[in-house]
Amino acid sequence: MTADVRRILVAQGLRALAYGFGSVLLGASLQERGWSSAEVGVLLTAIVAGTALMSVVVGTFGDRIGRRRLHGALFLGLAGSGAAFALADQLWLLCLVALTGTLSTDVVESGPFTSLEQAMLPMGLDGRARTRVFGTYNAVASLLGSLGALAVGGPTVLRHLWPGLPADERFFFAFVPVSLAGAAVAWSLTDRVEVERALATLPRRQREAVLLRYYLQMDTREAADVLHTSEGTVKSTLFRARASLANALGVPDEEEANDRGPA
Repeated sequence: MTADVRRILVAQGLRALAYGFGSVLLGASLQERGWSSAEVGVLLTAIVAGTALMSVVVGTFGDRIGRRRLHGALFLGLAGSGAAFALADQLWLLCLVALTGTLSTDVVESGPFTSLEQAMLPMGLDGRARTRVFGTYNAVASLLGSLGALAVGGPTVLRHLWPGLPADERFFFAFVPVSLAGAAVAWSLTDRVEVERALATLPRRQREAVLLRYYLQMDTREAADVLHTSEGTVKSTLFRARASLANALGVPDEEEANDRGPA
């Protein structure tokens, strides 16, 4: 497990705590405000629509903007959304905030954060490690999301000891420190998570060789057949491509010993 994977899992855990807490708190706070079922429906629709819209934005512009930069920006958006839901009670304003796509009605978010993180997770991992890491990623989301949902009962318990505790919606402020911590983790990711951006700068032949060898998991003979060239040419093309990627990402060129022919 790489350092970047560990950081992504930490960011996922922080976000899962917030979303688990917020998904339950949202219903409790709207009920406390006395909103009608129509108003609640409109707000929930805006949250879901925002999630879908921002997922498209991440998929379309994520590599252009930069994955680390966008990941951190989403966490800042989550902090802002938490503050808005803690302070505002106007339906139109909360709907605008919801359309940023940084909130979720689910304990386990499946929107822009997940789209971005799942694109970054496999970097530098082989097939078996990827399966294990994705399983861990989903487990972290479920466990910490459930813990966050359970924590919503805390204010009710505390009110027995402190009757003057603020209204439920004020607890959305908990999003702010959690999200700022998540942003700090996101911005600490290394250049390795930007490999797709670096890949786009390679000459077409090098890019094709990398995609065939490392993404489609072909051996060098199979890649040579697809590219209508010799196996030696594929190996030298891959060597140059790795050197260019290593230079672009600021990491050592770790040439793989298994650029091999068939077993």
